[in-house]
Amino acid sequence: MGVFSRTVDRKTVLVQLFIRNVFVWLATFLAAIVIGFLASISVVRAVEKLTRQMTAARILPDKSEKIKSPRELVQLQRTYGRMQERLLTAQTRLKELNSSLEAKVKAQVETIQRHEALLTSLFSDMNEGIVLFNQKLEMRFRNPSAVRLLNLSENEARKRFLALVKEMHQSPDKHLFIHSGVYDLELRMFESGTKDVFCVIARDATSEVQIDRLKDELIGIAAHELKTPLAGVRMAAECLVKTVQDPESKETAAELLESADEMKDMISRWLDVAKLQTGSYEIHPEFCLIKPMIRKALKHFSGFKDFECSLEISPDAAAANVDKQAFMQIIQNLLSNAYKYRKEGSVCRVKIQTRKLGDFLELMVEDDGIGVPESALDKIFDRFYQVRMDSARKIGGTGLGLYITKELVLLHKGKVTVASTLGEGTVFTLELPALPTETANEEEE
Repeated sequence: MGVFSRTVDRKTVLVQLFIRNVFVWLATFLAAIVIGFLASISVVRAVEKLTRQMTAARILPDKSEKIKSPRELVQLQRTYGRMQERLLTAQTRLKELNSSLEAKVKAQVETIQRHEALLTSLFSDMNEGIVLFNQKLEMRFRNPSAVRLLNLSENEARKRFLALVKEMHQSPDKHLFIHSGVYDLELRMFESGTKDVFCVIARDATSEVQIDRLKDELIGIAAHELKTPLAGVRMAAECLVKTVQDPESKETAAELLESADEMKDMISRWLDVAKLQTGSYEIHPEFCLIKPMIRKALKHFSGFKDFECSLEISPDAAAANVDKQAFMQIIQNLLSNAYKYRKEGSVCRVKIQTRKLGDFLELMVEDDGIGVPESALDKIFDRFYQVRMDSARKIGGTGLGLYITKELVLLHKGKVTVASTLGEGTVFTLELPALPTETANEEEE
């Protein structure tokens, strides 16, 4: 504020007042700059001290790094010290854990290496071939016997085993017999629980195959040699049945004739097995109605009071392209099996049904007998195999009927399956080449 006198020039006073205010503002600004600079020097020095402490990763600062002001940076330095202490404790613990883990891993690796060396040594000394494949069917291991048994080079053996694994993988029983040129080999494939590892075991079965072959030859020779004397025994039994008047002798002669017929059937089965084994069994399929053939097969059971059979022949499945004798033998074998395994003291009831299934005729033979245990279903078509029941009841037979049945069905390019419930009965299902519907209808007419 200025007070102007009348004698003083107003303009001059205003100029002087302006100049004074400018000098005051300039002095204030310069004082602020000086004070800010002095204060920043203190902050910069404190940050430098904290930076040196953090770079050195020290929990407590040394004398040259200790911050005295400002208060916020002092608090920050203390907080950093606590964090650094925790971090060092965590790092120490982590190192201990890493050291312990490394020791455990090393021990496990050494154990695995010892076991692997032991197994490799064991497998290398085995006569059986061992081959391991992973899920991608890449060979991961094989012992020397695997290559030796196949009688191939390393690379060829790898390819051969890969083809065999693919073939066995599609096979229901994971089981094959092959001839390598030197050995007859039995191969079995096993899968791990997670199905990421496949193990193939190849075993030299040459001696067993030779013994089996000799056994078949012996059975064939014995069957042929028995036919001639058996025919004489049967003729004598027939003559006695017709000529003897004494009831007791007549009954004995009838039993002798029945025994001769049973022996004849047994010999016929042995001869059939020998032919099937050598591949000399021939069939001559022709289109024919199946109902008359089934009825002819049923005549064998016409005198059995405890046997009943019902037929349900579908009109579109009334004929098939089969060998007549082989087809009747298949039916007789299945009916005999049903009668053999009937419930003791009960009537054996069998139902035969047919239906058209594409290019095949499906024929089902169902009985209400004692059934087959589940554990025996995969062996029921094996040669000489007979289901052993827990009861004291003895079930006779040679164990060849179902084997012959399966082989005869396979000769027709068909298939046979079995399903059973213990105590309730069994169902055999056959698939055989079918006769076209229109042809069947024409022959029916």
